[in-house]
Amino acid sequence: MPPIVASCVFVIIVIGLFWLDRDPEPRVSKALILPLIWLWLTSSRSVTEWVAIAGFGAKPSSSQETMYMEGSPLDRNVLIVLMFLAIVILIKRRKLESLFRVNAPIVAFFLFAAMSVMWSDFPDITIRRWIKGMGCLLLVMLVLSEKEVDLAIRKLFVWAGFLLIPHSILLIKYYPAIGRSYNRWTWEMSVIGVTTHKNSLGSICQVYGIAFLWHFIAAYRDRDMPNRKRHLLAHGIGLAMVVWLFRQANSVTAQSCFMLASALLILSTMKMINRRRPLIHAMMLVLTLIPFIVLFAGIGGGAIQTMGRDSSLTGRKDIWPRVIALVDNPVIGTGFESFWLGDRLRVMQEYQLALNEAHNGYLEVWICLGWIGVLILGVLIVKGYRNITALYYRDPTAGSFRMAIFLTVIVSSFTEAALRSNSLSWVVFLLMTLSIPESQPVEFSRAPRIREDGPRRRYEPVSPAVPTRTPVSRLTRFSGLLSYRERAVSH
Repeated sequence: MPPIVASCVFVIIVIGLFWLDRDPEPRVSKALILPLIWLWLTSSRSVTEWVAIAGFGAKPSSSQETMYMEGSPLDRNVLIVLMFLAIVILIKRRKLESLFRVNAPIVAFFLFAAMSVMWSDFPDITIRRWIKGMGCLLLVMLVLSEKEVDLAIRKLFVWAGFLLIPHSILLIKYYPAIGRSYNRWTWEMSVIGVTTHKNSLGSICQVYGIAFLWHFIAAYRDRDMPNRKRHLLAHGIGLAMVVWLFRQANSVTAQSCFMLASALLILSTMKMINRRRPLIHAMMLVLTLIPFIVLFAGIGGGAIQTMGRDSSLTGRKDIWPRVIALVDNPVIGTGFESFWLGDRLRVMQEYQLALNEAHNGYLEVWICLGWIGVLILGVLIVKGYRNITALYYRDPTAGSFRMAIFLTVIVSSFTEAALRSNSLSWVVFLLMTLSIPESQPVEFSRAPRIREDGPRRRYEPVSPAVPTRTPVSRLTRFSGLLSYRERAVSH
């Protein structure tokens, strides 16, 4: 099939997936397009790279250090526009202050990251990356300010998956110059799709594959769901595409995390488990400890070899002590997102060419923000897990989705830098774990009434069918309270 014909087929397939998954009435706001753009860019390539691929700009610099030091004006301007629009919408919704107030750990994390400018060797780069991290946080909070947060999160993942997964297949099969790359040491071909590395391709398959699987399981079990067959078909096609990409990418970490999350999704929605809270905690603990023991305790090494990897985790265990040796202050680190710069980057790339991450999310936080940053991250993880389990107790179906994504971030961070501020895993971690402020109290438009309840009388306010949001003065509220007490005394 010629590439131009394949591109047309790709467009038809994407439109068809959106059509199959459509809802009779829109239940999320149009503002969700902003985080969707950010998620698409985070999951694939930068704006500068896409513009260059389209032939409208110069190819980005091949030097990693030059790219990290200088950045891209186009990427920076796009981020500024997205941040500005997100701030305007959050202020209009009156949610910005409340979201920061109920999420003190993430505020502390970014405040300490901002303080690290004082001891960073590259303060200008640190502050630029801090601003980018804040932009990511603002766009996450924009999603959390939606009226139906859980629905908005699921729609966001599904829409991004419908755009990215078929696009990756198109590039791999019909545009190999873009969708494939070659290992510079072995010259073996690897598929990258819309991303820049096979592990990144595995990461997007892992995240969006879980979203497709969750929707497929929910539609399969709910026999009364409207348009059930359409949803089953849409997410079944998406899941089949993810499985094909997994086989092509050969990303062991992503495949293993996807299998763990799939088991968690299936088990956590069973009635015999979701009615027993201790079983959920035990299951999360077991699914986290199994990969940890296999990777670090030396038990089950044959499982690693079965998956096509050696006991050194493809050289990761040799990288970690070298990285640790380059940190001068283990308490405060080297500065937010500033370890892989200058002399440290050159030393590590003399050991392994093109190396620019520690291949461990927790170690990555430690080398940049020290033990203080790791401590704050631990608080984030614990509080995030409590938020997820609280949702699971109220709604096991919705909570199981967040729990599965949370598990993949925690486990993938054992061997990948999944907690860097420019990674997809960091975005989904914030979406899954941040707290949502409670609704503001609503003033009622009617006076309280007396309710007859047998021989005794009980007093309760009347809640109208549609609560009014008209501002009420303090004098009006005070006079209403007095009249309420007078009626109660008279009876």
